[in-house]
Amino acid sequence: MIETGPYAVVCHPMDPGTILLFLATPLALGFFRVLFVFFPVPALIILRIRNEEEVLVRELPGYAEYRQKTRYRLVPGVWVRGCGPGSRCNSTATASGRYAPACRSAMPSRSP
Repeated sequence: MIETGPYAVVCHPMDPGTILLFLATPLALGFFRVLFVFFPVPALIILRIRNEEEVLVRELPGYAEYRQKTRYRLVPGVWVRGCGPGSRCNSTATASGRYAPACRSAMPSRSP
């Protein structure tokens, strides 16, 4: 598991580039009609990240500790890690291994 370079700051440093690629390519080529393809990409990447992190915490030794040290998922200051395995939240996991919604409300809110 890599914990240096960009991985010391964010857990998924390549995904913002993927999002930017899907947005910038149609703009750069002047194909504005194809821009609608961009809109589902960020949502799909976020879903993939959430699933990937659940699997990694469960299957990869040391990943929970890495998540504790690495506060951001994609972009520093934009997507701060919420409740989940390895977070500082005091709630307990449900039977399915997911954290209860009350856990999210226990996290301090960020000011805009």
